[in-house]
Amino acid sequence: MLEIAQAKLRSKQLKITRVRTNVLAAFLSTDYALSYTDLQAILPDKEDKVTVYRTLKKFKEEGIIHEIEDENANKFAVCNHTCSKEEHKDSHAHFKCNSCTRIYCLETPDVNLSLPKGYQMQQYNLSIKGICMQCV
Repeated sequence: MLEIAQAKLRSKQLKITRVRTNVLAAFLSTDYALSYTDLQAILPDKEDKVTVYRTLKKFKEEGIIHEIEDENANKFAVCNHTCSKEEHKDSHAHFKCNSCTRIYCLETPDVNLSLPKGYQMQQYNLSIKGICMQCV
């Protein structure tokens, strides 16, 4: 996973550091969104809080991850699209499990939203709650 993380950092023309590599590898090794606390539990070394937050901010800016607002703690997930500095393509549904509280990015369901005249959509965030496949 470390090699894949480093390749992704290279493709974004980012400096490859141990922290960046480990943080991105942690995201790539899960299929659900991670909070800062989740990351600290997964990372192989105890990392400086400020450095991890700066890494998350840089990854968001570069279109590597996107942020998901949650009532407990904001979470982050890898962008599955060709997101970039200039444009995030994060309009998709999120599924939160009521049992394990994990949040998953869903490419489907595809939602067609029609807004009243005079409104222009730039992004949407659809949140679905229920029980995930792991907890059924």
